[in-house]
Amino acid sequence: MADVSLTRRGRVAVAVVAVGGLVGYLHGGRSLFAVVLPLAVALAVTRFSTGRVERPTVTRRVPDFTTVGETESVDVRVEGTTWPVRAADTLPAGLDGDGTVVIADTEGTYTFTVAERGVHRIGPLYVSVGDPLGFWTRRFRHGRVVSLVAAPRIDRVDVPSLFGGRHDRSDDRSEFESVREYERGDPLRDVNWKASARRPGELVVTTYTGGDPGDEVTVVADPAGGDADDVATAAASIAVGLLDSGRPVALRTPSERVPPGTGDDQRRRLLLALARLDSGVAAGERGVEEAVLVRGTADGVTVRVGDATRPYSALSGESGAWENAFQP
Repeated sequence: MADVSLTRRGRVAVAVVAVGGLVGYLHGGRSLFAVVLPLAVALAVTRFSTGRVERPTVTRRVPDFTTVGETESVDVRVEGTTWPVRAADTLPAGLDGDGTVVIADTEGTYTFTVAERGVHRIGPLYVSVGDPLGFWTRRFRHGRVVSLVAAPRIDRVDVPSLFGGRHDRSDDRSEFESVREYERGDPLRDVNWKASARRPGELVVTTYTGGDPGDEVTVVADPAGGDADDVATAAASIAVGLLDSGRPVALRTPSERVPPGTGDDQRRRLLLALARLDSGVAAGERGVEEAVLVRGTADGVTVRVGDATRPYSALSGESGAWENAFQP
């Protein structure tokens, strides 16, 4: 779909032609016609030329996964025209930005800040091609709508103290074995930064004899009675912390079940499910050997591990807060 319309400069030019023509006709000002006539011809010629502009080729590079609070950029490339181009993308309420970019040469970039978690739909994109004099513009609609997953914010939590130290596997490693190249899914705590610094472009991890990745943990996100965004943030922070410590993590929400797993792919699956978290009552921890119940209440978010229930606000932030929060 495309339409041709006057710009602000074009409307001023039309007004000048109309008023000048009327004054010249009523008062016989031939000198006035010398100004009005060329302007009227320019308006007519540019209108005809703008109407014949063909649809340009537009490509857009949009991130597909991000986190609340991040600032992201979208690259827009327009080919097939040498005339001035302005692109305007349609952004949903959860993304702060105007989505407008003036294309210099063939490319332009705009940015936005992620304000809300969820699956956001970006588009359609409108591209306006203007004539060289700036009188007319032809607008094309590029109807492709893309999805952007905005995961919850991730807080820093002291995961080793989550179970009161009962399941900290850091002491199970008997002795150093070797170093090897990093593989997807390796815990971040195993990265050997000193050895990696000696190998430009390569990340290595330390391996130990007698290592054990630890028992799987199920995180249950139950937003009923509270704010779903706060519950999603708490559940995501705990789940990511457990993954980074090497524990296999599963997830239950009111509408989704994510089986246990480790690594970057599992992190993405967990965060995608929590990005879609809505109100509802999740299946509890019945039948789950080891579970962390994250529940929303009228007063905030609570975290239950075994028989101990504490507010999430006491469990995030300063190092050691977890340990203090779960003391009897």
